[in-house]
Amino acid sequence: MLTRFYCQNSAWITILSGIVTSLVASVIIIYFPKILAFIINIKIFRFLNIKDNNNNIILVADLLILDIDPSKHVFKKKDDNQAHINGSRDLIGDCTARSIQYLSSWLSGTLKSDPTLLMDNSEKATWDNNLILIGSKSSNVKTEIYEGEMYKKYLYFGQNESGTFIQWNSDNKKYYISDNKDKGVIIKTRNPFYKDKFVILCAGLGCYGTSGAAYYLYKHWKHLYSKYKGDEFAVVLETHIGADETAKIIVST
Repeated sequence: MLTRFYCQNSAWITILSGIVTSLVASVIIIYFPKILAFIINIKIFRFLNIKDNNNNIILVADLLILDIDPSKHVFKKKDDNQAHINGSRDLIGDCTARSIQYLSSWLSGTLKSDPTLLMDNSEKATWDNNLILIGSKSSNVKTEIYEGEMYKKYLYFGQNESGTFIQWNSDNKKYYISDNKDKGVIIKTRNPFYKDKFVILCAGLGCYGTSGAAYYLYKHWKHLYSKYKGDEFAVVLETHIGADETAKIIVST
């Protein structure tokens, strides 16, 4: 009789154990993605020094401005001279377009609202915001101001008889476009005009220097977070021309 009682209890224990295991597995399946997303949100908020996902971030892109009459600048479709439109004086370069795509994809997946995109000559692109600047001082008006106020403590863009370079200030080493590789930078600092805001710069030498920097921030921000948390930092990267995904850091703070 004791044996029968023991067997019956063992059967019930097995059944209950199976039910509990199934319930735990269901809870994990349902809530684990939400928990993981919550943890990622905490990390990205700390990385960007924002309090919650109501903090808007503005992407400030650089414009290319034509020096000709736009009515004379005609875009044609391939092999069809009848299908064309007059061009605008304001254009976005392909590296800027890729950078916008990368950074928007990164931020829109985390923030409650998509980041705001403004051009560098927009009156709405004020400094009283969290800003991500796309393009160096040679193309982005905001970056030119930002260089004078803040980021030159880490590096600067210069030019000599050998060409345009990025100089790393701690050892004065210069980095040029070479071996089919563009150079780029990611710099994050406090906003020089509003200390409760931040500024991130993605810029480069060569088209893929800029877009490679934006791609690296998009895909590898967790690596930057693991090293710097919410602190300021600067890195120089190199990217194979034509392949943003090859961007890698070659020097960092």
